Amino acid sequence: MPDEYQAESLDEMEKLLNLAESTQERVDMMSRRIATLRFMTGFIVLFGVVAGIVVSALSSDASMKTLQGVLIPAVSIGYGAGIEYVMTRRHVQRRKRELRALEELVSLARETISGLAKREEWSTLKQVEFRIRLSRFDVG
Repeated sequence: MPDEYQAESLDEMEKLLNLAESTQERVDMMSRRIATLRFMTGFIVLFGVVAGIVVSALSSDASMKTLQGVLIPAVSIGYGAGIEYVMTRRHVQRRKRELRALEELVSLARETISGLAKREEWSTLKQVEFRIRLSRFDVG
């Protein structure tokens, strides 16, 4: 990577790692939202299926039994699919974008750290501190 894209000082490296850490927090938050939405989707579908079974079992009219037994689960499955498609998909796409940004930030920091450490004569402890911070990110 060209020199103009590399951190030129300890302050710039600190800012770069702080930005990467805040990006990692956003990725983690989006992962939790996706898991929550998927749990809610599963719960809605399961609730609809169980409600359909219960309502049709309690119904005395045979035609209503079939209608309720099919309609209630079908509506809940449709609603769950809508949540999955619209809401979860949007969060998954945002998470992918944030993850790409995180990968770029971490890559830039990894490429820059050794040259910067030599140029500014960092102590071994300072180098280890930055390497540990870099190792905490969920990227390859």
